[in-house]
Amino acid sequence: INTGSLNYTQSNNASVVTIAGQNANNSRAMLEILNTGSKFNMSGGTLNITGSFNSSSYNDLYLAPDSSTVTGGTILFGSTATPANTSFNAVTSVPLYNLEVDATTNNKTVDLRIYPLTLKNNLTINGNSVFKANGFNVTIGGNLTNDNANATTGLNTGGYQPGSSSQVTTFNGTGTRTITGSGANLTNFASLTINATGTVLLNPNSNIKVNSNLALNKGTLDDGGNSITLVGNVDNNATHTSSIAGGGLYFEGSQPQVISGSGTGVFGNVTLNNTTGINMVDNSVINGALTFTYGSLYID
Repeated sequence: INTGSLNYTQSNNASVVTIAGQNANNSRAMLEILNTGSKFNMSGGTLNITGSFNSSSYNDLYLAPDSSTVTGGTILFGSTATPANTSFNAVTSVPLYNLEVDATTNNKTVDLRIYPLTLKNNLTINGNSVFKANGFNVTIGGNLTNDNANATTGLNTGGYQPGSSSQVTTFNGTGTRTITGSGANLTNFASLTINATGTVLLNPNSNIKVNSNLALNKGTLDDGGNSITLVGNVDNNATHTSSIAGGGLYFEGSQPQVISGSGTGVFGNVTLNNTTGINMVDNSVINGALTFTYGSLYID
């Protein structure tokens, strides 16, 4: 069937719709909404994708509706019925509210495809499951939770995997939003942008590494006593703060790094650990401790 359209609406907060994909035909995704006249509307409940082709050749969720309104609800990938090491290929041209990767019984992987992802609320990676951005930009309006225990540095390791040095993860929520790790794990970003109305707070045990560039456009990035390790440059037009002792922003690039911004950017604790040096090309305020481990600070 190549014609027609599906109109999907889910609103009851207690509702759970399960897509198990029994006897599925791989010419279509497990759930596929597209074509002229199609709709995807979600304001509550859980849409649980438990079935997967588990193949890089086929998609499991394909949302490209003609129109869409999403104000709530969770799309959950996997369940206790999903075999171990299952990968779900996810395509969505429309914003979602919550996205969650299940880890009950065993771990799963979600692979983002074709389009960037916009989440109006939370991204949750349970257990040692994995979310792969595959180089597509991800915008998060709520919280990021990464329970994967992996503490390795890299763009293709850990629970949240950017997949490319050019990928950008943006937090643009209101109020206080959080990045939460687990134990001694590490959440890796490629480039990280804070464009929030309020604060993005790193909860305890939530060290992060920015493998490319950090942009503080609006709002506050609070390290919460954690380490924010930066390999690239920082453009600060807003505020970084170290509300709990022991945290800070660590410049640890292998090439000269640049601090730029509007001239009103504020930092909390800063540690310079780059033998090739750091160039400050715009005015900045450091309200915390400035620590020189290796390298020099050049002020233009």
